[in-house]
Amino acid sequence: MELAEYGVTMTCLSPGNTDTNFFSSAGIGNETEGFFSKSGRMKADDVARTGIDALYHKKMSVIAGGLKDKLLILSTRFGSRKFVAKTSIKFTDKP
Repeated sequence: MELAEYGVTMTCLSPGNTDTNFFSSAGIGNETEGFFSKSGRMKADDVARTGIDALYHKKMSVIAGGLKDKLLILSTRFGSRKFVAKTSIKFTDKP
């Protein structure tokens, strides 16, 4: 909002699980079940398309992904930062 008077538009893109090299680097690239499973990831170009579409529609923020991703991101608004940080560790544990 602070740059609106200069004609600058910005959109905050919050991607859900996206199929990138991050998962392999983190050692969780081949998960077949659970939160980080490969089947639950969006393609990077779909995430980018979601962000660009939101930018063109002048949305302040957009969450890319399915319902699970949207609920997870929105749930962080209801907990303290400490609780959210501790909970996020559970998502990184390998099964």
